[in-house]
Amino acid sequence: MNFHELHPVQQRILQDVQAGKPNLVGGLADSLGMSRQGIHHHIRILEGEGLLRGEGRTRARQYHLQVLAEETVDLEVSPGLAEDVVFRERIEPLLEDLPAAAAGRCYYAFTEIFNNAIDHSAGRRVRIEIERTAMELRLSIADDGVGIFDKIQRALGLDDPRLSVFELSKGKLTTDPENHTGEGIFFSMRMAERFGLASGGLRFRVAGGRLELEEPEQAQSGTRVDMGFDLSSARTSADVFDAFTATAGEFGFTRTRVVVELAKVGSGDLVSRSQARRVLERLDRFEEVVLDFTGVEMIGQGFADEVFRVFRGRHPAVLVSCERDSERVARMIRHVLAGRRDPWLEGYERQRERRGGD
Repeated sequence: MNFHELHPVQQRILQDVQAGKPNLVGGLADSLGMSRQGIHHHIRILEGEGLLRGEGRTRARQYHLQVLAEETVDLEVSPGLAEDVVFRERIEPLLEDLPAAAAGRCYYAFTEIFNNAIDHSAGRRVRIEIERTAMELRLSIADDGVGIFDKIQRALGLDDPRLSVFELSKGKLTTDPENHTGEGIFFSMRMAERFGLASGGLRFRVAGGRLELEEPEQAQSGTRVDMGFDLSSARTSADVFDAFTATAGEFGFTRTRVVVELAKVGSGDLVSRSQARRVLERLDRFEEVVLDFTGVEMIGQGFADEVFRVFRGRHPAVLVSCERDSERVARMIRHVLAGRRDPWLEGYERQRERRGGD
């Protein structure tokens, strides 16, 4: 049964179970103004539909989302292997009654990631793992190839594999420009509500709009992508594309968001012009660039000057804006633009005032 076809109380029950909220029955009874018996009535319906399972007795009973479908598919990489055929024949039969919005996002992300595995990894095998509940579709694709971060590091001549993650997060990055545009992974990580990309000793995670880089204890051979799609979300693939289009009503990958903190290697602050140039690499390919300063407490004079004076002067057609910039970051931006009649600075100050500072 499709999530959107359920009674609103049943939807809320599944959402709270998914979130791991304690005291499920009592908490829902209080927040919804219902009796415990009424909540139990809807829980029994969900159990009868096979969407929910309970363990234990009375008030100590715990509830879990029932796994509705799961499958592991191992495939050998061969010249005739096509991502759309694999999806249609091996994945789609497991996705019966999937909401249209989630199905569209899943199809895009699967075909892009699977294509990367067969076209770029130089691997011999690909493993697909699928698990579906009433609330979420979890999809993993792993290959035994060279590893995406090492491949990007070598292709771009980077001195640290962590910078591969940073370059990948900007978008429009490909090691095969003759055949690919560099948009697939960028948009795939935003099609899913939860996205993980692991290779070698690095893991890149995207969840709740946050991009994080981790160094897990166990290294990942090849490349593994984990995606979680929220089946209660009405977000479509068109919505994802529109968020990165600078001109309303027209599709074009013209807008990007850069998490500046990912440019940091080691414990040092972002102070130098070389660090700024690392941030700015390939950003002249966009019409609009949003610099997200989450986790960055301060920037140096050279860094700020390179970004907000030099780059903007060389690329006046690129609209640069900031988010989550601390007052210390803002002070350095003001400093490097002081004494200049710069309309951008006036707009920057108005934007900060509307946001109430950061």
